[in-house]
Amino acid sequence: MRILIFNWRDIKNPEAGGAEVHLQEIFKRIAKKGHEVILISSKFNGCKDSEVIDGIKVIRIGNKFNFNFAATFYYLTKLRKEKFDIIVDDISKIPLCTPLYVKKPLIAIVHHVHGRTLFKELPFFMASYVWLSEKLLIPLYKTKKIIAVSESTKKELVKMGIAARNITVIHNGINHELYQV
Repeated sequence: MRILIFNWRDIKNPEAGGAEVHLQEIFKRIAKKGHEVILISSKFNGCKDSEVIDGIKVIRIGNKFNFNFAATFYYLTKLRKEKFDIIVDDISKIPLCTPLYVKKPLIAIVHHVHGRTLFKELPFFMASYVWLSEKLLIPLYKTKKIIAVSESTKKELVKMGIAARNITVIHNGINHELYQV
């Protein structure tokens, strides 16, 4: 199976967080089973343009400010004609609007709906950009299959207008080795 993933950051990005750990833990296991996994993510200072991490081929393009545009352009110019069995849009902050240009099987993973909380954490312009981008979830992703990582995320998506029948909750796992005494 060939799997293409879009996510803002990869596990080596200094700003990587829970979404990136989640992605890495799931897809390194899928890669280990012999599937080809390609992750498109943004560049950061000192990174390689591409490398293989835990069996996942990571291709870095753009930066954290233009990744959504760079990812679209890269897909349309380099990857659109390639055969992928599934494409994963790992939505962390801003949706990449993949339903507009991906015509292959697509699934979205949503970790959190930020809503208006970002206005307390970010400058107005940045918070507005993310808030408005989240509004695209409804028209673009409403017919797509979505994985939510919690019941609360599912409830937020339903409140936004995504049909509950299109959302599956798959809770995050836990690394038991970290908590052994």
